[in-house]
Amino acid sequence: MRSISKLRKLVSLDIKSCSFVQELPEGIGYLETLKELYIDGTAIRAIDIPEGSYGKLETLSACNSKILSLPDRIGNLKSLSYLALDDTELSELPYSIGFLENLQTLSLRNCRSLWKLPDSIGKLKELQLMDLSYTLVNELPSSVEDLRNLKVLKMVHTFLREFPGGIKNLESLEEIDFSDCRNLKGECNIMGLSSLRALLIQNTDISELIVMDHLYPNLQNLRRDGNVRISKIGTTKEAQHGINGCEATTLLQADGHHISMQMMISDRTKVAVRQKQESSQGTRLG
Repeated sequence: MRSISKLRKLVSLDIKSCSFVQELPEGIGYLETLKELYIDGTAIRAIDIPEGSYGKLETLSACNSKILSLPDRIGNLKSLSYLALDDTELSELPYSIGFLENLQTLSLRNCRSLWKLPDSIGKLKELQLMDLSYTLVNELPSSVEDLRNLKVLKMVHTFLREFPGGIKNLESLEEIDFSDCRNLKGECNIMGLSSLRALLIQNTDISELIVMDHLYPNLQNLRRDGNVRISKIGTTKEAQHGINGCEATTLLQADGHHISMQMMISDRTKVAVRQKQESSQGTRLG
């Protein structure tokens, strides 16, 4: 396999299920046309990624490579858009994962030893899909609020304890799957998720779903337990009423968890109040 470095026009290398393979061919990283590398189910322990190697690699799939470890230099794969590491024994990701500036898919499904993500995950500006299902992850770093292109977030059967605050304003998010997260409690606030179409929170301990009234019809796929209360919040409500005999308008504006109240007195009311004050002053002077 060492002679593979002579295949200057090689675009894709697939050695899936070659369980006897323990290392990659020497020099493979310098194949200038290589775009896809599939090493799923091999015995490869590490991938050497020196500076300037794998320059055009877009896809790296290493699922079920149980003993694989990721090098700190993983961030050198500047062209990588798809990274699948399902069913590996990874417990953490290197900080340099955040340097994968073109990464669109990150799949870590069934990594049973993975317990946290680095803060650098928020640097993945192009990330569209992240699958952390069946891992030990119990929270997301606050930096996920910067994943403005994230469309799909899957965390099935993880140890989440509360709805991640960092994702509540990700306007591109279309699908959230938190099903079977038994430790997930409290409220699920999706008021800022204007593109959300699918929300799966069945078999959790979520007590309340808070959603904007005009966005609720967009939820084409909502799966929840029967005891989850749904609170629909209107954008703006106005009500006419009197205060000490004067007309006023009360504006109720929904904003996140809170509803603020603002009193707006009409021009006619202001004139009436001013005339009443002048009349009262005239009476006292007389």
